[in-house]
Amino acid sequence: MEALFIILPVAIVIIVIAVIMAVKKDGGKPQKNNSKQTQVARHKVLADEAKKRLTANPHDLEAAQKVADIFYAEKNYTEAFKYYSIIIDTIEKQPSLASNINLHPIRVTAGLTALKLKKYDEAHKLLSLAFASKKDFNVDLLLGLGELEYYRKAYDKAVYYFQFVLKYFKENTTARQFLGYIYYKQHKYNDTVAMLREVLPHEADNKELIFTLANAYNELNKADNALKLFTHLLNDNTYGAASALYAGSILFKAQKYDFAANIFINGLKHTNIRTEVMLELRYRLAQTYFKQNHIDKALALFYIIRTINPSYKNVSAEIERYSELAANKNFNIYLSANATDFSVLCRKIIPVIFKKAKIKISNVNAERSDYIDIMADVKTDKLDDNILFRFYRVDNLVIEEQKLRDLDNIMRKNRQINRSFALCAGTFSSSASTYVEARLIELINRQELMQLLSKVTG
Repeated sequence: MEALFIILPVAIVIIVIAVIMAVKKDGGKPQKNNSKQTQVARHKVLADEAKKRLTANPHDLEAAQKVADIFYAEKNYTEAFKYYSIIIDTIEKQPSLASNINLHPIRVTAGLTALKLKKYDEAHKLLSLAFASKKDFNVDLLLGLGELEYYRKAYDKAVYYFQFVLKYFKENTTARQFLGYIYYKQHKYNDTVAMLREVLPHEADNKELIFTLANAYNELNKADNALKLFTHLLNDNTYGAASALYAGSILFKAQKYDFAANIFINGLKHTNIRTEVMLELRYRLAQTYFKQNHIDKALALFYIIRTINPSYKNVSAEIERYSELAANKNFNIYLSANATDFSVLCRKIIPVIFKKAKIKISNVNAERSDYIDIMADVKTDKLDDNILFRFYRVDNLVIEEQKLRDLDNIMRKNRQINRSFALCAGTFSSSASTYVEARLIELINRQELMQLLSKVTG
């Protein structure tokens, strides 16, 4: 027993020392969650006490303010606005009760609360009264007025308030952020970038800000900057689909079709996509499949689009066009193949035009992406001509007279050329057709070209 009495005090001392050391290790600070729970409990006690006072005396405005402030701090804006409204309504009816209440900050906070609740008329009334009183121009009041006018789409007024903030608080990120949004809506893209680029390091997780900045860069043709930001949002539930549309379009324009297709496909995997975004993603993906020579996949997408919205863009015409391409492999190559394959195909067309002729290619000019010029010596029993063939490859292009004048001028400068052919995947204007009537230029339009291509073999 004596040993037990000796051991117990020692054990207690050890436990006490361990507790003290643990407290010191934590800096004597309670855990964050416990602190928050304690604060909520304290707020509840204070609110309950204030409510009891208010029940006993409905004109106890100090109690009403205490309850309102507690709810506001807890972001319970519905209840906060209820009690702020009680104070304001009571004072309006009985001004004598305002002696112990400073109405100005109450109006400001009540106005900000109404703004949070999207009660824009009430917010405008309260914040405007607070601003007109000129008792102070605190940053919350100015930002609240600016944000209110922004949501009311009174952008010039909003700019006034936000610029007012920046006059005295130059580093305020909220004012800069909203100014960036407004400048974007006003198509002032350089100003948008200037504002939002400064805010981004402080709001790195703000998806709306990133999306707006990316669009501004895109409008300024700063593709690399835009693409970097859009790809950052590809997995976001709100902005992912639209970001995929823009990012894929940038890559499509850069002729990076494999990357573009993958991004469009991933964009379509999002749920709750707005119909117009979903349709455009499918439309752009179909165009990308065409560039990849996946005609069947492109057609399938166009059929889906037409089922959802028969009048969407030129979807019916595209179905007709791609059906032609699916049925005529050479026409598909003519429109979408690389420059080398296109050149090879054009060489094969010439013998189809001049059957049983001896043909010698003397020159190929493939400097332009929209057409290729091939010079050929053509010999038959009836002719021995040096002929210039110009193959226009842009689909459904209408060839105007001016383009044929250019061809005619080449012939005038080079007397060795006896005649020329202009072949296109579209049509020739009436003035173009009239121009060649008295000239040694023959026109071959889309339908005639397709007939020639159907006969090309090997």
